Amino acid sequence: MSTKYRDPKHVPSETLIARLNELADAITRGGESKDEELTMRVPAECDRDADLVISEAARRLEKAEARVKDLSKFIRAGDRVCCELESWLATEHDKESQRAINIWKKLRRQAEEAESPGGEQ
Repeated sequence: MSTKYRDPKHVPSETLIARLNELADAITRGGESKDEELTMRVPAECDRDADLVISEAARRLEKAEARVKDLSKFIRAGDRVCCELESWLATEHDKESQRAINIWKKLRRQAEEAESPGGEQ
């Protein structure tokens, strides 16, 4: 690890994830391994020090959850509009209207799968 990052927000997510896994392993092993991994260095190492890594991961998780919540609201609002459009299109019986309905149904299924637990990527 290093002091190449001046602020935890500059540490790449992949680096944080790898370090979180190392910390989890050290905690599981316990003893001296745990003690060594949980030390804080001077100068601080934003990509190594457990307190900085864990707090930055928590900050990013909180930010991601807020973004998902915002996007879910947006999707639900769009879903309501599209349902109204679908109802209107259902009264039309031409091929283009039916094609639009089928495309919408497919997109809605994909959105529902993405929102469901385990549908995350």
